[in-house]
Amino acid sequence: MPPGAKTREGYRAMEKTIGRKLIAERAGVSMRTVTRVLQGDKLVAEQTRLRVLEVVDELGYTRNKIAGNLSRNKNSNFVVVLVPDMSNYYYLEIFDYLTKFFEKYDYIVSICRINENNLFKTFDTMLENRVSVIINLGFFPINEEYLKKINSAKIKIIHPGVGTDPVPINIDYSAAMEEAFCSFLGRGLKKFKFVCGGGKNFLEDGRIRCFLQLLEKYGLEKNENSIIWGDYPASNAMETGETAVKKIYQTEEPDVIFFLTDAMAFGGMQFLTKIGKKIGEDISVIGFDNTLMSKFCVPPLSTIDSSTEIEIQRYITYILDKNLNNDTIVSKFIKRASSV
Repeated sequence: MPPGAKTREGYRAMEKTIGRKLIAERAGVSMRTVTRVLQGDKLVAEQTRLRVLEVVDELGYTRNKIAGNLSRNKNSNFVVVLVPDMSNYYYLEIFDYLTKFFEKYDYIVSICRINENNLFKTFDTMLENRVSVIINLGFFPINEEYLKKINSAKIKIIHPGVGTDPVPINIDYSAAMEEAFCSFLGRGLKKFKFVCGGGKNFLEDGRIRCFLQLLEKYGLEKNENSIIWGDYPASNAMETGETAVKKIYQTEEPDVIFFLTDAMAFGGMQFLTKIGKKIGEDISVIGFDNTLMSKFCVPPLSTIDSSTEIEIQRYITYILDKNLNNDTIVSKFIKRASSV
């Protein structure tokens, strides 16, 4: 062992040494006074508070805020965002926006990837650490037992997948998607595909339902191959998009491909470029979400914008206990160079 190196036991001893008892001794106050100062009790005399904080700085003491919250039966200041796919820019943009906003409210925003295998282990960890808010963007449904535990711990949960959702996000895709359809039909394009990438549990998704309704409304071909399924989010969004387009081109060449997300569209565009297709000329590509990357990919991606900012503002409003507006969000068609 190198000279001066500390064993694990040495570190533990050091942690025990720099505790509230030592701070109290150095500052000449009681341990109760130290605790009150560290908890921000405004009734402590200013001179005493400053003396205690000076000793805290001298000793390099770091307060265990989570432990302090648990001892007072209070939740921590953590907001946890659960996502199924870290490669999807949509989730990262939500995380970035929340992080920037909550800095001024002393919340710490964390992001965690979840799937069907680690779902309940993840919820156990969040319960143990008494997080303040859970935003379940993976929409994996928890069961009644866990919902009861979460409610008992006074943790706010958005999109629990069971019971009542406190922040329902209702999006009307019909006008935007019909505008896109009509722009293609006006140019004689008739062969449409939709890359869902996920399983058939997505059949009730508003994007899928609207697509199928529009195929029927305009008398376009509608069969079991109109929707391309997959194992998303087990595979990431871009790989899912690439695999789906590869599958489509094994048997036919469509005029237009809608993708469930912008990230899936990026993967699909990569494959189309590989096989020599001119995106925006030979094939039209449309994503959903209007992520920042959709403006900067080559060519820029046409997309259906469902106002992620409004969605995030609703999460923030609920977390801060303000009046929530749950009006339906009306999406918009953003036409760029990836579509004719």
